[in-house]
Amino acid sequence: MYNKKEISLILTIVIAGILSYSNSFDCSFHFDDAHVFTSEVTTDSASISDWMMTIPSRPLGMLTFAANYHLHKLDVWGYHLVNLIIHIINALLVFWLTWITLSTPVMKDDPLSRNNTIIAFLTGLLFVTHPLATQSVTYIVQRFAS
Repeated sequence: MYNKKEISLILTIVIAGILSYSNSFDCSFHFDDAHVFTSEVTTDSASISDWMMTIPSRPLGMLTFAANYHLHKLDVWGYHLVNLIIHIINALLVFWLTWITLSTPVMKDDPLSRNNTIIAFLTGLLFVTHPLATQSVTYIVQRFAS
């Protein structure tokens, strides 16, 4: 499937993401985080349906918050870890999508397709380290943006 070069490029994207956001793990709840984490759902008796009703238009995001709360209560470290994992997975999906796009038969005669792996790597690396992604990784509730 992937050769050693591609695996090393993928690992580089993962490591770059970890290094870029490693200083955010001890940040506190900010801005709109308080709306979710100071409500009645942050009790041990709250059910999944209570979490889902907090922001009903975002069921998957609220499900991840319910799981985070169940595992970490109000310790922000676990919430930041999940946000970073989601961001790194998205960066790997950007890498894969770029690689697949440049590998299609339509692109076979295009000079870009000869460098599809390096272009996909640079695209994924740019995505994982770009400053515009800071909010979706460091502000916990902005997980919805991811």
